[in-house]
Parts: sequence; structure tokens; C-alpha cells
Amino acid sequence: MWNLRLFGVLVCVLLLAWVASGQQDVGPRLKPGDTIAVVVHGYDGYSGDFTLFADGSINGRGIGRLIVAGMTVEEVRKAVLKKLEETLREPIVTAFLRRQRADVVYLIGPGQGSGVIDLTPQMDVRQLVARISVPSEPDMVDVIIYRQGETPIKVDLWAVLQDKPGAWNGLLQPEDIIAFLPKPFIRVWFIGPFGSTGEVKVRQGWDVYETLASIGGVDPAPMTLDEAQLLVRRGPEMLRVPAKKHPEQRGLVLEPGDVVMLDQPKMIRVIVTGFAGASGEFIVREDLPLSQLMLKAQGAGPQGTLQGVLLFRGGEILRVDATGPLTGQPPSQFRLQDGDFFYVPKNERFLYAFGEVNTPGKYVFQDGERIFAADLLAQAGGTSDRGSLRRVLLLRPDETGRYQPTRFNLDEFIKDGNVKANPELRPGDLVFFGEPRGLTLQTIAQLIGGMFLFDSIVRR
Repeated sequence: MWNLRLFGVLVCVLLLAWVASGQQDVGPRLKPGDTIAVVVHGYDGYSGDFTLFADGSINGRGIGRLIVAGMTVEEVRKAVLKKLEETLREPIVTAFLRRQRADVVYLIGPGQGSGVIDLTPQMDVRQLVARISVPSEPDMVDVIIYRQGETPIKVDLWAVLQDKPGAWNGLLQPEDIIAFLPKPFIRVWFIGPFGSTGEVKVRQGWDVYETLASIGGVDPAPMTLDEAQLLVRRGPEMLRVPAKKHPEQRGLVLEPGDVVMLDQPKMIRVIVTGFAGASGEFIVREDLPLSQLMLKAQGAGPQGTLQGVLLFRGGEILRVDATGPLTGQPPSQFRLQDGDFFYVPKNERFLYAFGEVNTPGKYVFQDGERIFAADLLAQAGGTSDRGSLRRVLLLRPDETGRYQPTRFNLDEFIKDGNVKANPELRPGDLVFFGEPRGLTLQTIAQLIGGMFLFDSIVRR
């Protein structure tokens, strides 16, 4: 019986020791402002309630100044007991949390209400903003979170309120300092036909287009905004940027003291008609190159050519070449004048495919295009069932206008890559694809007699 009681006492002691050791890390950690009650049994004047000072310490009889911030209640009890054992004989100490100060964050910035906000569990930036006075212009405010021992966190408040993906909206932590600071501004000047002129207050980092939009743009917006330029005077420099923003490029970032003006060049009216891609009247810069004008008119249409464009100016008729960019030549330096009338002519530059091909006939030479014998054969749908790539006949007029024959074997280019067997063709060339045995004398005679038919085709 005695052994059983002894065993029970031993089990209780072991359980108490296990519980006591486990309590060391259980419970909240103390912080400045919390109040802990300490009871020293059997000794008067040592017990009491102790509130942690700002430095995390408590001060009492027998323990002096003791740093307890970050400890659990059980850890504080053991620390107090250790101190008292230096002066008291076998003291018995108990401790419990009397009052816990609420977690808080601190606000900095005008118009944000109280400087101290109680921190609720799982509070993020959006929840915090819902409890305070929201800035009237969230996009004009920088929010910075200062957290002890960490790099300040910059928050895009406008993006957080809109719940944009990637916007930082993390959980707040006790003792965070949240600063609501106005974004820095600079002063620039706008002179000219703008929605607002004179001194303009601009958010630092804005480019010229963001600023232009904020003041109402160009007033009134000219029809030729695509052609206009903005002049930005920056100290001794004069910078030029397009008046219309390119959708994929960042504009010029303004700096304090910049002066922005509108440079609108002299505009003229010209007409493009004929076989152009887009005929009509165009309002363009006076110094616009002819090639750029034709680009606005979408170049030559399927039946037109930019070689030998006719210009009617006053009582004169001029012929100009606008194929520079297409042929790799420098663009024409021809200067436009107000009232110019351009006529894009029909393309009469042809070459012909005859003989054993699937689609014989004439084919157009487009501006800047290079055509070889194999290209013409492809356009003609290839050879017929009886056709052959051997002994192809090319007829080309010489200086006197007489057609001179040249034979070549196109299959040597197709099979072996012999470039000499694939001659480059010119406007007016006739190419005959015959049978495997080639062109007979009778066939050639028929071709010569058929020149009248060829002539009618050319005139058509």
C-alpha cells in the first residue's frame, strides 16, 4: 500500500515538472505597456502589479530593474524568483498577466485621423485605409511602411484600392509606422494653344504626354497633330518630341523649370489620284518628302506604278519618280507645293509566259520587284503535262527593237542550283516553255507569225 502511494506521488511530481517546463514557451510574449501581477508568498512588500516601461523593463523591491519584454509569464516568474533567491530564503513566486496592451500601428501624415490605430488580426493596408480618412486623390499619395529592422515598404495606394494584381497589400505588424506622404511635385511652364497655360504643377516623374493630358491637351487640337512637334526648352537646350505619343514608347520625362511649346509647321493641301492605293486630298507638312506623301496614299495600287508619276502644278506637267524606298535608292528630294495634283499611272511593264504552261499570259512587274525565270514559271502555274524545263527560250528586244533568242535549261537551276540557268527577266521579255524535244522550226515559225497576236495583247 505504501509503495502504491509513493508511486502516485512520484507520478504527480513528474507531471508537475513536465507542465512547468512546458509553460516556459506557452502564452503571449510581453511588450511595453503590458501589466503583469507578481505574488511573493510569505513576504510583505514584494508583491504587486508591474507595467512594462517603454524599454521593456519592470522595477520592484528585491528585483531591481529587470528586462522582461519578449518573455512569457512563466519566464518572468522564473526570472523574478531567481532575483529574489539572492535576498530571500526559499521564496515562492507566482505570476499572471493582469492586462495586455493592444497591438497598434502608428500613422504619419496630415488628415489621417488618430496617430495610433489598434491592430486587429489579419489587418492589411486596405482594411487600415477603411478605418481612416482616405486621401481625396489616392494616386497623389505615397504610402511607406517603416518596420523595425527591415527595408521600408513602398505601397501603391491607388493600385491597392483597385485590387490590381501585383500591388503590395501585405499584413501589418505591431509597431509598424505607416506614412502617408504627398508625392513630390515640380513646376513647369506651358506656352501656346494648350488647355492650360502658364505655370503648371506636375507630379515628379511624369512625362510630357501625361502632363499634356492633365492640362487638357492641345486646345483646339489641330487636324495635323500627327505632324506637329512639342518643343521643350531645358536650360540652353531645345528638345523636340512628337506632339502625338507613340503607343509603345515612353515620353520625355519633364524636369523642374522646363518650358513646353507647340511647334506646328506650315501645312499644305495636295491631291493624289489615278492608280494609287488610296486616292484623295491630303493635308501634309510643307517639307514632307514625296516618298512619304505616296506612303500616306498607300503607294501604288495593284495596277499602278510609282515610276513616272505625273504632277500637275499650275500650267506645268512634270514627271517624277517616287520609287526611291522601293528600289533601294535615296528618296526623291522633290519639294511639294500647296495645290499639287499627282496622278499615279497604270503599270504597263509586263513580261509574258507562253508555251507549255498551265496559265500562259502577261504578268506585271511591280515597283521594286525582281523576277527570275523560275518566278515567272511559278506565277504561270508551272509546266503542263507535256511541258519541259529543258531548252527554255527567252526572247528579248535589243537596242533596235528586234527580239533576240536565248536558250537555257531551267532544270539545271531546279535540280543543281545553277544560277546561270535561271536568268533575271526584264519588262517586255517573252519566255517560251516547250516540250521535252524543244522548239521545232515549225513552232518557231508559228511564234514569229504569232507576233501579231502578241502585239494585240500588249495594246490591250
